Amino acid sequence: MTRLAASSHSSGNSASSTSEDLIRAAKRLFASQGFDGTTVRDIADAAKTNLSLVSYYFKGKEGLYRGH
Repeated sequence: MTRLAASSHSSGNSASSTSEDLIRAAKRLFASQGFDGTTVRDIADAAKTNLSLVSYYFKGKEGLYRGH
């Protein structure tokens, strides 16, 4: 039986853990680079998660900044 390899970050992480990872990364980056100097890719890379999850959970960088 062949098993698909899971990504290193998805091993047991829940949705709330992923969104919390994104929030922590965004706070850190917004503080050091400012809102305009931080890209969604920067946030996703820092959180070690997929870029599209910022839109999925927060509807974009602005929603993440507002905490929605």
